[in-house]
Amino acid sequence: MKQLFSLLLLLGLFQPAFSQDSTYRVKMMHYNLLRFGDCDGAPVSQKYTWLNAVLNDYQPDILTVNEIFPAVPFANGIVQLSFTFSGNIKFADFTNLSGGSLANQIFYNTNLFGLKSNTVLNSTSVRDINIYELYF
Repeated sequence: MKQLFSLLLLLGLFQPAFSQDSTYRVKMMHYNLLRFGDCDGAPVSQKYTWLNAVLNDYQPDILTVNEIFPAVPFANGIVQLSFTFSGNIKFADFTNLSGGSLANQIFYNTNLFGLKSNTVLNSTSVRDINIYELYF
Protein backbone atom coordinates (compact mmCIF):
# COMPACT_ATOMS: atom_id res chain seq x y z
CA MET A 1 0.00 0.00 0.00
CA LYS A 2 2.90 2.31 0.82
CA GLN A 3 4.40 1.84 -2.69
CA LEU A 4 1.02 2.53 -4.33
CA PHE A 5 0.67 5.79 -2.38
CA SER A 6 4.23 6.82 -3.35
CA LEU A 7 3.52 6.02 -7.00
CA LEU A 8 0.28 8.03 -6.97
CA LEU A 9 2.06 10.92 -5.28
CA LEU A 10 4.82 10.89 -7.92
CA LEU A 11 2.31 10.72 -10.76
CA GLY A 12 0.46 13.66 -9.23
CA LEU A 13 3.64 15.72 -9.20
CA PHE A 14 4.03 15.39 -12.97
CA GLN A 15 0.53 16.49 -13.93
CA PRO A 16 0.53 19.73 -15.93
CA ALA A 17 -0.59 22.75 -13.94
CA PHE A 18 -2.97 25.20 -15.61
CA SER A 19 -4.40 28.44 -14.35
CA GLN A 20 -8.10 29.17 -14.56
CA ASP A 21 -7.44 30.93 -17.85
CA SER A 22 -4.92 28.76 -19.68
CA THR A 23 -5.15 30.74 -22.93
CA TYR A 24 -1.91 32.60 -22.18
CA ARG A 25 1.38 31.07 -21.14
CA VAL A 26 4.09 33.20 -19.61
CA LYS A 27 7.34 33.01 -21.52
CA MET A 28 10.50 33.23 -19.45
CA MET A 29 14.09 33.41 -20.57
CA HIS A 30 17.52 33.75 -18.98
CA TYR A 31 20.50 35.10 -20.89
CA ASN A 32 24.17 35.57 -19.98
CA LEU A 33 25.08 38.93 -21.52
CA LEU A 34 28.84 38.27 -21.22
CA ARG A 35 30.19 41.45 -19.61
CA PHE A 36 27.59 43.67 -21.29
CA GLY A 37 28.84 47.28 -21.09
CA ASP A 38 32.21 46.31 -19.66
CA CYS A 39 33.83 44.19 -22.34
CA ASP A 40 36.84 44.04 -24.59
CA GLY A 41 35.05 42.18 -27.38
CA ALA A 42 32.09 43.30 -29.49
CA PRO A 43 30.85 46.86 -29.00
CA VAL A 44 27.69 47.30 -26.92
CA SER A 45 25.80 48.61 -29.98
CA GLN A 46 26.38 45.25 -31.67
CA LYS A 47 25.26 43.39 -28.54
CA TYR A 48 21.98 45.36 -28.53
CA THR A 49 21.41 44.20 -32.12
CA TRP A 50 22.20 40.56 -31.35
CA LEU A 51 19.99 40.59 -28.26
CA ASN A 52 17.20 42.20 -30.28
CA ALA A 53 17.26 39.28 -32.73
CA VAL A 54 17.02 36.73 -29.90
CA LEU A 55 14.29 38.60 -28.00
CA ASN A 56 12.18 39.29 -31.08
CA ASP A 57 12.28 35.62 -31.98
CA TYR A 58 11.23 34.33 -28.54
CA GLN A 59 9.38 37.40 -27.15
CA PRO A 60 9.74 36.65 -23.43
CA ASP A 61 7.46 38.16 -20.78
CA ILE A 62 10.23 37.82 -18.21
CA LEU A 63 13.93 38.04 -19.02
CA THR A 64 16.59 37.58 -16.37
CA VAL A 65 20.18 38.35 -17.25
CA ASN A 66 23.57 38.16 -15.65
CA GLU A 67 26.85 39.89 -16.47
CA ILE A 68 25.44 43.34 -17.21
CA PHE A 69 27.34 46.42 -16.08
CA PRO A 70 25.31 47.84 -13.15
CA ALA A 71 24.29 51.09 -14.82
CA VAL A 72 20.80 52.24 -15.77
CA PRO A 73 21.79 53.45 -19.28
CA PHE A 74 22.65 49.87 -20.32
CA ALA A 75 19.34 48.50 -19.00
CA ASN A 76 17.48 51.37 -20.68
CA GLY A 77 19.30 50.56 -23.91
CA ILE A 78 18.13 46.96 -23.72
CA VAL A 79 14.53 48.10 -23.19
CA GLN A 80 14.67 50.63 -26.04
CA LEU A 81 16.89 48.83 -28.57
CA SER A 82 16.45 45.12 -27.85
CA PHE A 83 12.82 44.81 -26.72
CA THR A 84 11.43 46.32 -29.93
CA PHE A 85 8.47 43.90 -29.97
CA SER A 86 6.97 45.45 -26.79
CA GLY A 87 6.71 48.90 -25.29
CA ASN A 88 5.67 47.52 -21.89
CA ILE A 89 9.01 46.35 -20.48
CA LYS A 90 10.52 47.58 -17.21
CA PHE A 91 13.45 46.48 -15.09
CA ALA A 92 14.31 46.42 -11.40
CA ASP A 93 16.63 48.86 -9.70
CA PHE A 94 20.23 47.69 -9.81
CA THR A 95 21.85 46.45 -6.65
CA ASN A 96 25.61 46.49 -6.34
CA LEU A 97 26.55 45.78 -2.73
CA SER A 98 29.56 43.86 -4.04
CA GLY A 99 30.92 46.97 -5.75
CA GLY A 100 31.73 44.86 -8.80
CA SER A 101 31.44 45.59 -12.50
CA LEU A 102 28.83 42.85 -13.09
CA ALA A 103 25.23 42.60 -12.00
CA ASN A 104 22.04 40.61 -12.49
CA GLN A 105 18.87 42.17 -13.84
CA ILE A 106 15.25 41.29 -14.52
CA PHE A 107 13.12 42.69 -17.32
CA TYR A 108 9.37 42.08 -17.22
CA ASN A 109 6.20 42.81 -19.15
CA THR A 110 4.22 45.38 -17.14
CA ASN A 111 0.96 44.27 -18.79
CA LEU A 112 1.33 41.00 -16.88
CA PHE A 113 3.56 41.69 -13.86
CA GLY A 114 4.58 44.20 -11.28
CA LEU A 115 7.75 44.10 -9.21
CA LYS A 116 7.02 43.40 -5.55
CA SER A 117 10.60 43.21 -4.27
CA ASN A 118 14.24 43.05 -5.24
CA THR A 119 16.30 41.53 -2.44
CA VAL A 120 20.00 40.80 -2.26
CA LEU A 121 20.35 37.25 -0.94
CA ASN A 122 24.13 37.43 -0.81
CA SER A 123 26.89 39.69 -2.04
CA THR A 124 29.96 37.97 -3.46
CA SER A 125 33.26 39.44 -4.58
CA VAL A 126 31.95 39.38 -8.18
CA ARG A 127 28.27 40.39 -7.97
CA ASP A 128 25.15 40.35 -5.85
CA ILE A 129 22.86 37.35 -5.82
CA ASN A 130 19.33 38.71 -6.25
CA ILE A 131 15.84 37.45 -5.54
CA TYR A 132 13.19 39.18 -7.64
CA GLU A 133 9.56 38.80 -6.60
CA LEU A 134 6.90 39.63 -9.18
CA TYR A 135 3.15 39.67 -8.83
CA PHE A 136 0.65 38.84 -11.55
